[in-house]
Amino acid sequence: MSSLYQRPTDVAPAPSAITVDTGTEDSTYPKANLLDGLLHSPAKLTTTAGSWTLDYGAAQRIDVVALAYHNIDAGVSVKLQADADNSSWGAPTLDASIVIPGEDEDGRASMPWLDLTGVTGYSSGGFRYWRLIVGSNSDNISIGELGLWTPKRTLSRGVDAGFTTSDEHREIRHETEYGVLHRYRLGVRRRRFAGRVSASQQDLDDLRAWYREAAASDGVALWVPDVDENDAWWVRLPASGPDVTSRVGDLHDVALDFLEESGGGL
Repeated sequence: MSSLYQRPTDVAPAPSAITVDTGTEDSTYPKANLLDGLLHSPAKLTTTAGSWTLDYGAAQRIDVVALAYHNIDAGVSVKLQADADNSSWGAPTLDASIVIPGEDEDGRASMPWLDLTGVTGYSSGGFRYWRLIVGSNSDNISIGELGLWTPKRTLSRGVDAGFTTSDEHREIRHETEYGVLHRYRLGVRRRRFAGRVSASQQDLDDLRAWYREAAASDGVALWVPDVDENDAWWVRLPASGPDVTSRVGDLHDVALDFLEESGGGL
């Protein structure tokens, strides 16, 4: 099993301009929120379909894309396109489909991701214009964050079998002196990941750099435990860690333990 991770500083720089091409922007949740790094601050449209174009002013490489805390229905057509000019969207050089999975049983949207390096038309030289298109949805579109990263980072030895995941559903609880429990569900879920990597020296160096950089920047990182699964984790790494037990040769037992970043109930 191969695992992917992205450092906070792997996030592509802010584009020179963001334009809502189709659909109508919700002025309370403007287009700038699409790439502001705040998962609880969504960009919204007052329409059920629409698109945003990002102009970087010059060619910008992007290797990995992910969507956080969106309300897009399963199966709706979502595409990330790229081209050298802003007039070739009928047949762009890169035309990547982002598969939107169904909601989980608690009503929380899964967070899809895509490795662009395997998509036809990908170029390590990048493109000046990038465009996100969302087809017909049942509700007005809301996206907590469009994540764009480069370069793509993977571990040569993925997470060991037997890793643990768990859900935390936030709620307000009050119990009377007689043991009567009242609780109000807040509609917020965070997941916890705990597992181990039998890391090479290079993997260990990379994981330590991941933790250290995240601690220095306090930014949100991306984690995909299994690249064969369309399920991205947006995580804020703890201030301490990872715990490492070094064994003989090029083998280090690295313990990972962190929480998913909350989207604030969006």
